[in-house]
Amino acid sequence: MGISRGGARLLLEEARQWPFHGSILQLGRQHLFFDKEEYTRLAALHSIVLSTAVGGNVRRPLLSDAYIDDGSFFAGLGFSQVESMDFSNDESPTYVHDLNSPIPDNLVSKFDTVYDGGTIEHVFDVRSVFKNIFDMLKVGGRIIHSSPSSNHVDHGFYMFSPTLFFDYYVCNKYKIHEIQLIQYSANHNDEPWSIYDYDPGCLDALSFGGFDRGKLLAIYVSAEKTAGLNLGPYS
Repeated sequence: MGISRGGARLLLEEARQWPFHGSILQLGRQHLFFDKEEYTRLAALHSIVLSTAVGGNVRRPLLSDAYIDDGSFFAGLGFSQVESMDFSNDESPTYVHDLNSPIPDNLVSKFDTVYDGGTIEHVFDVRSVFKNIFDMLKVGGRIIHSSPSSNHVDHGFYMFSPTLFFDYYVCNKYKIHEIQLIQYSANHNDEPWSIYDYDPGCLDALSFGGFDRGKLLAIYVSAEKTAGLNLGPYS
């Protein structure tokens, strides 16, 4: 899991429109693929002044170059508490937990934001993941997904359609901030992304082979938990 320049810009634009605060839980610790200087440059493009808590560059396992670390990245966006969850302790997450199973009571309504930067496609029981996210968010908290759609063959168990997120969050009375479909190349950290705002029916002309060959698709979702939830058949 990682955040490239394009992913960082989506989060920076999110911070510009709906400022972040408080606590964030990463579903899987994120690798960042740019350094502190590049982060500052990207932030300026979105008129964001990064927090003074942003540290220097570090070399994390599996990364050949020294990039900014996940804690500094999210602190720069405005979070005062940065935590993480994974099913193993390999990357030293804050919490070791399998999202196929219900979360422990001490994590209920704990977080202001949950960030899924490429985790839910690796969890067999997707219904359980969505329920766990709901349980961990405070009322008024935000879930952000950056999830694979078409042409991610054999990456995880699933490739998602935007309507999954739209229907689920509408039916459970979240306030949707953004749903966008992203088109990018395998060299996605350096080559530009094409981003389309999603509304039901907007992809009808493209849904059967209408996108460019060789490009990959992903989905960006931001939705806010409200007090008027309906955890029924879609939960």
